[in-house]
Amino acid sequence: KDLKFLDRLRYDQELVATLKAAPLVTVEEVLRGLPEFMTTARVQYVGLRDAPGTFADVAQQLGVMDNEKAGVPRGAYHGVVEFWYG
Repeated sequence: KDLKFLDRLRYDQELVATLKAAPLVTVEEVLRGLPEFMTTARVQYVGLRDAPGTFADVAQQLGVMDNEKAGVPRGAYHGVVEFWYG
């Protein structure tokens, strides 16, 4: 079986490309429901003027595990927490 997609450099490049291509949405938009054609979206919780708050704030609103260790969200990879919603 071809496991090349697990190569760290390749995975990191694909992750960055996916994040750059993903439309930025608000927590409220996610909770209302995103259009079916939108298969990937990005909710940014820091670094924006209207950022919704801390990771824990956003995670609780979305029903995602909200605990952190040493300031890093559990399950995060390079500051990114992936989850499926809906």
